[in-house]
Formats: sequence, structure tokens, C-alpha cells
Amino acid sequence: QSLAEREGRREDQARELSRRQEQLAEDQAALAAEREAVSRERTERGQRETEMSQLCASLERKQGELDRREKEVSAMRKEWDQKMQGLESAQASLAELQRQLKQELNKTVDTKNELLPVFGLNGESDQDGKPNNGEIPKPLQKQARESVKRFQKLCRDARRRAIGN
Repeated sequence: QSLAEREGRREDQARELSRRQEQLAEDQAALAAEREAVSRERTERGQRETEMSQLCASLERKQGELDRREKEVSAMRKEWDQKMQGLESAQASLAELQRQLKQELNKTVDTKNELLPVFGLNGESDQDGKPNNGEIPKPLQKQARESVKRFQKLCRDARRRAIGN
């Protein structure tokens, strides 16, 4: 083989080697660009993970705050319901007291109206023709006193309930 052939092969090999080196340089540049893109993507993914962790922690804090507020509202609602029941009970009790007071007042007025014509203060005669000196018979006095005492007691009870004692 001649020197020219060898030289031709060597030049062909040198060209092939040069072409391969260029191809390798291009591949290395592409690989470096891919590495850089992967590195950027990792960095972005890490930042996103950090942001997501922070958002999760924030949401957990907010959920805890909402749970606490919900418990407070529930407790306030329960307290309000209890107060409303107490108020309704007091209203019913006062209405019953008013009814009783009216009954006692009506009884007292009726007793007074019944006693005045029969036992007048002017010394008039009663139905049997006996002179009346203005005194009320003992059983009627006792009944009237009891009625007045019940009326006073109801007034006292109404005042206590109205004041809240």
C-alpha cells in the first residue's frame, strides 16, 4: 500500500475523527442544555414544594382557627338558647303570677263589695234586722285577712321574679 493511500486513509480518518468530535461537542452542548433545564426544573419544583408546604401549614392554621371559632359560636348559641329558655320561663311565670294576682284582686274586690252593703259603717241593720255596729264577723275577717295575705305574697313573689331574686 502506498503512502498516498495511507495518507488518504489517515485524512479520511482525521475527517471522520473531526466530524465525530464536532458531533460529540454538539451532543455535549445539547446535554449541558438539558442538564441546565433539568436543574432549573428541579429548582422550580423545590420552590413549588416549599410554597405548597407553606400553603398547607397556613390552611391547617386556618382550619384550626375555624374549628375554634365554630366551638365558640356553638357555645354562644347554647348559652343564648339557655338564656332564651330562662326568659320564656320567667315570662310564663310572670303571666301566671299576673293571672293569680288578678284572681286575688277580684276575690278581694268581691269580698269588699259583698261586705260593704251588709256591714255598713253607719249603724244600719243587717238582713236579720239586728243592728250593725260596723264590725265584720270573725270568719269573714279571717277570710279577708287570708285573701289580703295571699295578695301581698303574690305581689312579693312577682316583685322578686321581676327583679331576678
